[in-house]
Amino acid sequence: MRINKIYLMNDTIDHLKKRINNREYDLIENDDNFSVYPINLTEKQNSRCGKLVKKYIRISLLLLLTITTLQAQDQDRKAVTSTLDALHLYAHEADGKKYFSLYSDDAVFMGTDATERWPIGEFKTYANARFDTGKGWTYTPTSRNIYFNENRDTAWFDETVVNAKYGECRGTGVLEKFGGEWKISHYNLTVPVPNDLLVPVVEMIKGQEKSK
Repeated sequence: MRINKIYLMNDTIDHLKKRINNREYDLIENDDNFSVYPINLTEKQNSRCGKLVKKYIRISLLLLLTITTLQAQDQDRKAVTSTLDALHLYAHEADGKKYFSLYSDDAVFMGTDATERWPIGEFKTYANARFDTGKGWTYTPTSRNIYFNENRDTAWFDETVVNAKYGECRGTGVLEKFGGEWKISHYNLTVPVPNDLLVPVVEMIKGQEKSK
């Protein structure tokens, strides 16, 4: 951008040099005579500085956004982990109130038996009857994988849990975020069967079904 400066014709050379060195941009006008003298050194310097400042601001904002996103992702992961850990803890303590506070209103729990597909209402009836006797169940997590959708309002997981009676089991399920709080909407508990034992186990199941 070119900025024209108007100087008096009778300004001395020293005065002009002084004005140039001082990078002055004020306009001195004379109605009779005037000369146009461009002084844009400081403007160019300011332009370069301005571009650098804008560049640094963009980089800073990008870094801030990245850090904020990573922090949010880490908080979500911790929150989901905490919810699942609490699920197993409250089941072990037979605390039905706290246990079912972790589920969504339309949650489904699937147990190890083929008939055990319980909407949350039915599952409450079954579990609370047991919790009321002071007996819960203990499944200790040993490993867990957690995944999120792009909007980070849905998470799904798979985990390995160990039970004294059933040994190593697998839990899989889905959590949804409601009002900033993660709730379990689906949990499926299974007992993995080694491939070498699968056929004999299937035959045992078939034999049991025939005897019914």
